[in-house]
Amino acid sequence: MSLGKGFEKAVLIIIFSILTLALASAEEWPQVKLNAHDRILILAPHPDDEILACAGIIQKAKALGLPLRILFLSYGDNNEWSFIVYRKRPVIIPKAVEGMGMIRHDEALLADQTLGVSPEDIIFLGYPDFGALDIWTKHWQKSAPFLSMLTKCRAVPYSNAFRPGAPYKGEEIIKDITAILKGFKPTKIFLSHPADHNGDHRALYLFTRVAAWGVEGKEGIQFYPYLVHYKNWPLPSGRHPEKDLEPPQAYREEIPWEADLLSPEEITR
Repeated sequence: MSLGKGFEKAVLIIIFSILTLALASAEEWPQVKLNAHDRILILAPHPDDEILACAGIIQKAKALGLPLRILFLSYGDNNEWSFIVYRKRPVIIPKAVEGMGMIRHDEALLADQTLGVSPEDIIFLGYPDFGALDIWTKHWQKSAPFLSMLTKCRAVPYSNAFRPGAPYKGEEIIKDITAILKGFKPTKIFLSHPADHNGDHRALYLFTRVAAWGVEGKEGIQFYPYLVHYKNWPLPSGRHPEKDLEPPQAYREEIPWEADLLSPEEITR
């Protein structure tokens, strides 16, 4: 699949604190518009991606009273750096790794509740963190399910997942995403960008686009890919609320970017 002109739209979500007095150039970008009839689905590869990329969109959708769902591909259970922060040591025992996945699950519920999202509107699929791209390229049909690096599982191990026990295979991910698309009937989907340097982010885009092929009314769905991981972007690194977040130079002209400007209240929350 092409990572360039082949997909409809991409959206540049302004996720840093943008002060009202510093909006001049950011306002030159077309703005993401949510309509009264919209149904918003946000797909995140890991807990925290929905906040990094779509915290403004989530708050705007809730303020408008729009139906909204957040779907996580994984529980983020392969992030050894975060485990060290929590435990002050590496976490390698599979059951302990699953426990860290549940910590990230619970954190996501609390974070999204802060933005007004009910836990009933949050879905976790439970596929392997740091494994989705490998599943996309190698694990279909007669191939053995993917073996997760740290949990040592080949199927969804979480009892509160969308479909516990689902094998780590490509057709299973598509089956779950298709079921959610058919059930919720979104009009706008915000999801990870196919040019993202994180494999889970690229794979989630691909799985979602294939899943959408089998959904009635797919022609009416608008896709808004967001970018999180990209080499040497944004520059300078760190927190710079006085600067606008511009897309990477390589994609600036090739992709029609849009912006979501956060209000001071949205920034604070």
